[in-house]
Amino acid sequence: MGRTRSNPYINWLLLFFAFALASLIFSITPIKADSAVQVYVYNGTLDEKAAGITVTVQIFLEDNETYRVDAVSDTDGNITLSIPGDQASESTIIASVLYKEVRYFSEVIFLSSDETTGLKLAMYEPTNNSDSISISSESAIVFQQPTIDSLLHVVQIITYENSSRETFVGSNPDTKSVLHIPLPPMAFDVQNVSEPGSLQLDPVTNQLYSTAPALPGKNEIVVSYKCLYTGDTFIWSKSFKYPHQNIVVALPSRFEIGSNMGWISMPTQEINEESYTRYALSGPPEESNLSIIDLPLSKGAKSKSLHESIRTITTWSIISILLVFLLQMLLNNKYWKKS
Repeated sequence: MGRTRSNPYINWLLLFFAFALASLIFSITPIKADSAVQVYVYNGTLDEKAAGITVTVQIFLEDNETYRVDAVSDTDGNITLSIPGDQASESTIIASVLYKEVRYFSEVIFLSSDETTGLKLAMYEPTNNSDSISISSESAIVFQQPTIDSLLHVVQIITYENSSRETFVGSNPDTKSVLHIPLPPMAFDVQNVSEPGSLQLDPVTNQLYSTAPALPGKNEIVVSYKCLYTGDTFIWSKSFKYPHQNIVVALPSRFEIGSNMGWISMPTQEINEESYTRYALSGPPEESNLSIIDLPLSKGAKSKSLHESIRTITTWSIISILLVFLLQMLLNNKYWKKS
């Protein structure tokens, strides 16, 4: 029985298709599964689940938003979503809700592709009552530039505590003023470092406030500002609208202190390669006095000071001349009467 010879062309064709099929199989990118996300929405004031609430879910890759969807919570306060699988594995996810003109946010966490990503979103009832607001700490650091500009530069960190289960939105419902920010005299150019743009000056009281609602718990505000002084002495003092504790100011140790009544001197520390002395408020602010003396004056302040001194001397000279003139008139009048 004879052997059948294979066709070399067919063998080559079969081999080509085999390689092509293998290449196709190994080059196919596996389809990434969708990510499951569950958001639980609840009212922290009423301590109950929040049904029928529209929630916005956002996904970010670094600082760029890559996905956004709005969804409504069910009767149990839950929202279940399926996020498309094309989102990068290093993406972060956050949920937020706008409730009674205040926006609340969940924590920012990484989006998981292996298990359900869970987010908790709390919202609160608003209040205009400030009785639950206090200042648990305030630290101010005073700098002075190498150039003599008659300015003190200050960075101030204030930690407010809202002990209630409501969001404090300010005592005056007609303004956006929320938390009062205590400042020393002659403060200007105030900037909110922690939340840029969220400051408001009350037109009636001329006091400075933050505009961000104060959620239950701790709320930290970082501000920077400058203080102008026109003489060589500056009195560091403030007025507080809320109960307060742990009020500290750090001054360069090279500053000369004239009076520290109501303040306790604390150990020095190094800040930006300079020695600083900290002073803690120990008495009522209105009875305390922390005066910084012998401060350097700018040329403008010196000129103003000299001008005021000359004006004072001139004024007293004129008054003295007038007194002498009047006295002379009285004496002459008395002499003529005798004559």
